[in-house]
Amino acid sequence: MRFDVLKTVSATGFENAVKKDRAGEGVSVMKYLYDRAHAAPKHYFIAVNIGYLIAIICTVVVMLIFDHGQPALLYLVPGTILMVLATAACKGELGELWAFSEDTFITPADDEEEEESDDDKKEAKDGDKAKAEKKVADNKQKAS
Repeated sequence: MRFDVLKTVSATGFENAVKKDRAGEGVSVMKYLYDRAHAAPKHYFIAVNIGYLIAIICTVVVMLIFDHGQPALLYLVPGTILMVLATAACKGELGELWAFSEDTFITPADDEEEEESDDDKKEAKDGDKAKAEKKVADNKQKAS
């Protein structure tokens, strides 16, 4: 869960890193996010690890008591989610956590580029169809 990191990321800083990387491989974006992750508080990370540890212990205890294995996710998912929710409640950030969305970090320019590339593909297909139709018409004329 990277809620704690993305809270520290500014939209303008992220957009500037994306603009720097238009022609690159995403190095500026990775460096920007790495710096933010390194500097971010680790409260939620620690909470998830504690919840995971408690859930694993519960899994082993139940397996030993009932002499029958259970799927670990039966305990891991609730253990980690409940610890994150408890941490957010203790910090007074439960509403912010619940309402959090990564949509602000999705750049619309990427969507426009995808739409343009889809249009280019359609044009290429249309051009291929026109060439194929012309070739068929030429073959019919030669046959006549």
